[in-house]
Amino acid sequence: GNNGQSDDLPPGRVPKGVTSASASYPAALANVIGVGAIDRAGELAPFTPRPAPWISLYARGVDLDGAYVSGKVAIATTERDEHGRPRTRNEVFEGTANWAGCSFAAGIVTGVIAAGVIPGRRSARDVLYGLLHPDPGAAPHAILPNVPPR
Repeated sequence: GNNGQSDDLPPGRVPKGVTSASASYPAALANVIGVGAIDRAGELAPFTPRPAPWISLYARGVDLDGAYVSGKVAIATTERDEHGRPRTRNEVFEGTANWAGCSFAAGIVTGVIAAGVIPGRRSARDVLYGLLHPDPGAAPHAILPNVPPR
C-alpha cells in the first residue's frame, strides 16, 4: 500500500516525483486489493499514505512479533559513510523480531481470507467481499475497509 518512507531517503535514491503519499504499485492497480497498516488502536500507521484511494483495506501492521533468524545480523541504517555506502549496525536476534509495514498488514488480510474459506460453500472472493462491505450490525473486525470521506 505504500512506497516505504521515501521522504526519509537521501536524494537520488527515490525516482523523481515519488513521495510517501504517491500511488504505490501493484497496490494501485484496479484488480489488486491494496492494504494499508493500522496500529492496535485502529489509527493509521505513520508510513501509511494519506489520502490513499488505492488502499481497499486496513489491517494491523505495527508492532507485530514474528519469526526471524537467530544470530548476529548486520542491519543497514539511513546513515552513509564517506563513500556514500549505507552504514550498518550489528544486532543479535534469537528467532523473532518486531515488524511493521503495509506488507505485514497484507499478510494479516490474506490469512483472514484463507481462514474464512469453506470449500464448496464460501470462496475467498466471498470472504473478501465481506471484508470490503462489512455488515453494520456485526461485531467490529480487526480489518477495516477504506471508506471514502463523505
